[in-house]
Amino acid sequence: KANTDLETDLETGMEIINLTNPGPWYVQDGTLYKGQTQISHRTDLVDHIADLTGDTVTLFLGDTRVATTVRSANGERAIGTKVSDLVAQDVLKNGKVYLGEANVVGELYQTAYEPIRDINGDIIGIFYVGISKYYAGSLILHSLIRVALYGVGLTLIVGLVTWFFIRKVVIRPLLDIKLGTRDVATGQATEDVKVTGTQEIGDLAVTFNQILERLGGIADEMSKA
Repeated sequence: KANTDLETDLETGMEIINLTNPGPWYVQDGTLYKGQTQISHRTDLVDHIADLTGDTVTLFLGDTRVATTVRSANGERAIGTKVSDLVAQDVLKNGKVYLGEANVVGELYQTAYEPIRDINGDIIGIFYVGISKYYAGSLILHSLIRVALYGVGLTLIVGLVTWFFIRKVVIRPLLDIKLGTRDVATGQATEDVKVTGTQEIGDLAVTFNQILERLGGIADEMSKA
């Protein structure tokens, strides 16, 4: 995803949190809260946002993950792991939104982070969304493959339609004229060649039929002589 997409997902995720958990952010007994709701270990909340956006989602208390869809190497949720120093500097210390590549539990991700502030404006945590660079690359590759397959399929369809059109409008009429010519050569021509097709081929058929008619007239005259 592009940074703008992740920034939009970040805003969407925070709107969901605000709507479903009204009230200010605060820390009590080492636990992150919003309004009357405990946010720490709320896996259902981050899972819901992840399902809607297609991103990995994390809520940090300070620099520590307290609710996340990000997995550690052992497959467990990466609860208790830390944000990278680069992000901590920009978001926790400088209060900025961070957009770009970042190390997430040992893997490179395309990310978006924003500070979480309490009622006094103090930064007490971070909200994050992101997508693995490897996964993003795989999505792009699969998309390119699908586009290529669609292109090949469309080319085949256009080719088949074109072939049937040419066969009906060009090849078949010429074949009828060819057969008519053979009948003339063998003296078996008894009726006009019926041809449908382009104007040029139609004109050719008319000319051929005129020749056939004249030959028929000559044959009649010779038989009467």
